[in-house]
Amino acid sequence: MAGFTLVELLVVLAILGIALSLVGPFTINQLDKVKRAQEREEIRLLLNEWQFRAFNQRRTIQLGFSGSQLLVSRGSAINRPQVELESQIASYEFAFSQFPSQSIIVNAHGYANYDQLQLLQGEREFTLNIVNTGLITGSKANATAGFGASVNATD
Repeated sequence: MAGFTLVELLVVLAILGIALSLVGPFTINQLDKVKRAQEREEIRLLLNEWQFRAFNQRRTIQLGFSGSQLLVSRGSAINRPQVELESQIASYEFAFSQFPSQSIIVNAHGYANYDQLQLLQGEREFTLNIVNTGLITGSKANATAGFGASVNATD
């Protein structure tokens, strides 16, 4: 009669259980680390997008960060001097990021009034640098100099 005994099967299951208990937490930590990095990149891309939209729509836009939320409000058009905010146009919720209460106003030229955004992910603090190169316009043609944000980690 061929086959495995119950003791052999139990030994193999015990070895597999020990191996999974050693590798499992490492795999879960790596997965969380990747999700956090992906969320930082998403925030960076949202900053770039709203800088471009402010320029493209020639309107002031306010980005309000608080807790795990980003609230975007539309301001006045470029030909109106007041900077009052008219309405909320978008909101985003983040799973891994927490923001101290802060507000960034992007003017109709795509320039932000601050050059950094602070955020916390777990125990780590990150600083997103907001690049204010904006869009450069000339009298004959429009040329893109570019928008951007980069990420710095601090402990």
